Amino acid sequence: MKDSSDRQAFLMIVTAESTSTLCALLMVEMLQKEAPEVMPTDSRPIDMALAEKMRRHYLVNGAPSIFEEFSTDAGKIEPIQLLFGWRRLGPDAALDQERYLVDLFARRPADMNGLLKSMFRIEFMDDYTALKPLIKYDLLAELIARNADALDQSKVQEFRNRYAAERGEAPNESDA
Repeated sequence: MKDSSDRQAFLMIVTAESTSTLCALLMVEMLQKEAPEVMPTDSRPIDMALAEKMRRHYLVNGAPSIFEEFSTDAGKIEPIQLLFGWRRLGPDAALDQERYLVDLFARRPADMNGLLKSMFRIEFMDDYTALKPLIKYDLLAELIARNADALDQSKVQEFRNRYAAERGEAPNESDA
């Protein structure tokens, strides 16, 4: 398709018809990075349509857990890819993404284990810092404190130690 409006219409159909929010997000991201000539001149309508699709799927009462939706993933990175892809759709989408996580963790505290495991999965990678854009860590610390008994204690302690260190506080080993 040579005409930008034809490409835009085609991508709008593909994103609307996709049964996988992650697939649609990754497809658009891949095209933007690896084949920008394929993207329409103005990709904002596609981003807006994807943001609305995410909103309809994840910002509803009883929204599905991304950590459950992608539970068969061996590496467990799909939930994180989805969250970052959602954020890339713009400032409103980034707020929606964080709101989704806060709601999810309030409804299903055990799902915080998915994020905590992603934060501290490999010693030589600083995923703690890399995942900061997804949720305000002050808020996450409160959610963890309220629900610590339902969470992986070793990951909770790693979070608390790192969070305390970053705030200039001494880690409290008895918090675990």
